[in-house]
Amino acid sequence: MDPSFILMMLLMLAMLYFFMIRPENKRKKEAQNLRDSLKVGDVISIPGIGDCEVLANDSIAEGASTADSNNGVVLLPETSVYTAENMNDYNF
Repeated sequence: MDPSFILMMLLMLAMLYFFMIRPENKRKKEAQNLRDSLKVGDVISIPGIGDCEVLANDSIAEGASTADSNNGVVLLPETSVYTAENMNDYNF
């Protein structure tokens, strides 16, 4: 094989790693650190959902189930009801 072809393939793999794989792993690590730092009573803002309060698992509705690995907290967004009167209050 031509050495320039091998060099080009290695360069493409390096670019794939540094521009796609590495940033995604960094985002996953940051998200996990955020989830691990949540405490009951914290309020976080989630784009597209709004402000969410962190509640203990025992405060959710009876019969509701959560994932096994949720660090003992549940995020409950505020309830929004969209009607003809309040549609202009929201940005879609």
